[in-house]
Amino acid sequence: MPINPWKVIKKYCNTNKTESDNNKIFSKIFLIALITLFVKCLAILKEMITAWQFGAGNELDAFFIALLIPSFAVSVIAGSFNSALIPVYIEVRNKQGLEAAKKLVSEVLCLAIGFLCFLIILILLSSHWYLPLLAQGFNFQKLQLTYALLCLIIPIIVFQGIITILGAVLNAGQKFALVALLPTVTSAVTIIFLFIFDSWGIYALGIGLVVGKAIELIVLSLVCHQRKFQLVPKWTGYNQNLRAVINQYTPMVAGAFVMSSTSVVDQSMAAMLPSGSVAMLNYGSRLVAFPLQLGSIAIGTAILPYFSSMVANTKWQEIKNIFNRSRNLILLVTIPVVFVLMFFSELLVSLLLDRGAFTQENVQVVAEIQAFYALQIPSYLLGILVVRLISAFKANQILMKGAIYNLFLNILFNYIFMEYMGVSGIALSTSCVYFISVCYSYLKIKQQTKIQI
Repeated sequence: MPINPWKVIKKYCNTNKTESDNNKIFSKIFLIALITLFVKCLAILKEMITAWQFGAGNELDAFFIALLIPSFAVSVIAGSFNSALIPVYIEVRNKQGLEAAKKLVSEVLCLAIGFLCFLIILILLSSHWYLPLLAQGFNFQKLQLTYALLCLIIPIIVFQGIITILGAVLNAGQKFALVALLPTVTSAVTIIFLFIFDSWGIYALGIGLVVGKAIELIVLSLVCHQRKFQLVPKWTGYNQNLRAVINQYTPMVAGAFVMSSTSVVDQSMAAMLPSGSVAMLNYGSRLVAFPLQLGSIAIGTAILPYFSSMVANTKWQEIKNIFNRSRNLILLVTIPVVFVLMFFSELLVSLLLDRGAFTQENVQVVAEIQAFYALQIPSYLLGILVVRLISAFKANQILMKGAIYNLFLNILFNYIFMEYMGVSGIALSTSCVYFISVCYSYLKIKQQTKIQI
C-alpha cells in the first residue's frame, strides 16, 4: 500500500493536547515556506544571470568583499532587532495595550536609525584599514573597485534595519505573508538593472540592490500605515519597556556579531587562496542557501510569536510538544535534501552555472564546495528552532557564549581543512561548526528551563 507523505507529516505536526496550536503554527510555516520558495527561485534566477555576465572573475570578487561588511551589519545589527523586539512587544501589547506597544516600536525605530547611521560613518571611515585585511590577495585596482562598490551599497544597512523592525511588528500580529514576499522586490529590480544597464558592469548589480531595498522600505511603510500602524521614529525617554528590549538585544547582537564573524573569516581566508576562490565559495553556498533560507525564514518567522506567547502564559507542555514535533519534522525533511544535494552536486551546478564565462573547472570546484555545505542543513535548521525558543525565554546570553565558541572552532577548522582541501575545506568547517553549535544551544536551554524537550 503506498505511503501518504501528508499523513506522515501530520503525524509529526499534531498532538492531542495542542492540535489547534500545531495546526495554526504549521499552516503558517507552510504558507511562509511556499512564499519563500518563490522568493528564492527568483533569487536563483538573479544568481544565474550574475554568473552568466560576470563568471567567477575579479569584478565579482570585489563585489562580494564590498558586500561583506554591509551584509555583516545587516545580519548582526538589523537582524537582531527581530528576536529582541518581538517577545517584549507581545508582552507589552498583552499587558499594557496596543498604544504602549506602538510607543515602544517608535522608540526602538528612533534608536535604531541613529545607531545605524553612525555605523555607516564608522564603516566608511575605517575601510582603509579593514579592506586590505579582508582582501589580502587583491591588487590595487581590485581594491579600489571594492571600495567604490562599498560606498555604493552601504545605504542598505539603514534600509534593512527599518524593514526588519516594521516586519517584526507585522509578524508579531501574525501578518507573515507580505514580509516573506518582500525580498522579491530587490531580486526583480536587480535583474532589471542587470539587463537594461548591462553597460554599467558590476555597478548595475550594486545599484539594483540599493534601489530594490529602498522600494521594499516604501512598500512596507505604506502597508503599516494602511493597517493603522502609523509608526514614526519618536524618542520619549529611556523607560522600562525599552530597557527590556535592550537587555535582550545586547547579548543577541553580541552573539550574532561573533557568529556572523564566521562568514567574514571564511571569505577573508578564501581571499588568501587563488583568484576566484571568494566567488566560487559564494557560488557553492547559493543552492544550499535555498533550503537553509526557506526553512529558517518559515520556521523562525512563524514560531517565535507563538513561543513568546506560550512563555508569557506559562504553557510549558505546549512548548515541549510543539518543539519536539518541529524537531522531528525538520529531520524528516532535511536528511533526504542533504543526500540529493551531495550526490547530484556537480549535475546541479552544471545546469545552473555552466555557461558564459563560467568554466568546467569552476563547476567541479563549486560542486565540491556545495556538497560539503549541504551537510550543515539539518543542524542549521534545528539551530533556528532552538534559537527561537531561547529568544522566547529571553535567555539570549546563551547565544552570545555559544557564538564565541563557534568563532574559535571555525578558525581552527578552516586552517586544518584548508591545508588539505583548499577552498572546499572552508565549507566542511562550516558544517562541523553548526553541528557543534546546535548541540551546545540545545543542552544549555534544556538545562536552564528544566523543560524536558
